[in-house]
Amino acid sequence: MKLITPILILVAIFCLIASCKKNRNCDNILNQAPPRRIGLTFTDKESGSNLILTDAFGEKNISVSVGETGIPFYDWRIIKGSENSPMNGFMEIIFFNDTPGDHSFKIQIQGKETIILSYTILKEKSKDSCRLFSYPITGLKILNYGWDIYKQNGSIVPLVLVVKM
Repeated sequence: MKLITPILILVAIFCLIASCKKNRNCDNILNQAPPRRIGLTFTDKESGSNLILTDAFGEKNISVSVGETGIPFYDWRIIKGSENSPMNGFMEIIFFNDTPGDHSFKIQIQGKETIILSYTILKEKSKDSCRLFSYPITGLKILNYGWDIYKQNGSIVPLVLVVKM
């Protein structure tokens, strides 16, 4: 009996030490970061109605290009027709850019002026052992139209803007 107690204590200490060991293998990570998503909704500045929900404001009437190069950009979508979704009536731009600096997208809506969406990507030291740096987006704004930060149920929704046209 006297021998069982020390053995149990040693087993417990061994289990504790083994469970606290951090063994993080970063080789199996496929992608360091998910794609970025910027959301926009367009409202009539006088009535406040959502313009995306109108028939004249569909994907066929919109084109997007990278602001710095003018190269057409195709990774965007209009979310429309899902009345129960909080994203109904939004435009979503999806991208992987992690290059620090100022960036922009030009959104051309048929019959309207080109909207210029501007943002900055920062490079910050990360606390994650598998990812040395993080690249947060800051300074999201519309340069040539009035805009607001989108709020849902009184809370700010990050990276979503309301463009007033």
